[in-house]
Amino acid sequence: MSGAQSQQLQVPNSDRMAKHLHRFTDEFQHCGSISAIESGTALLDAINGPRTQMDQLSAQLCAQISDVKREVGDVKHQVGNVTQGLCDLGRRITNS
Repeated sequence: MSGAQSQQLQVPNSDRMAKHLHRFTDEFQHCGSISAIESGTALLDAINGPRTQMDQLSAQLCAQISDVKREVGDVKHQVGNVTQGLCDLGRRITNS
């Protein structure tokens, strides 16, 4: 490629970003008729809504992970008890 030819910048997820930008502009076309404070509030609401949902989902996921870790710990303890019981049984059989 010669120096005179321009290279096109490759932007990851550009289609997705363009779709979000288009949706954003569609949703906020009416902002010309409202004050800057109301517009800023609407923008913050648009940002904070998904953030709040993400925080809630993250908290739920953390709780579920904690539950699974606790259950895994319980199973490990039970396996340890069974193993100990089998070892004791094996010793009793060997000693009889």
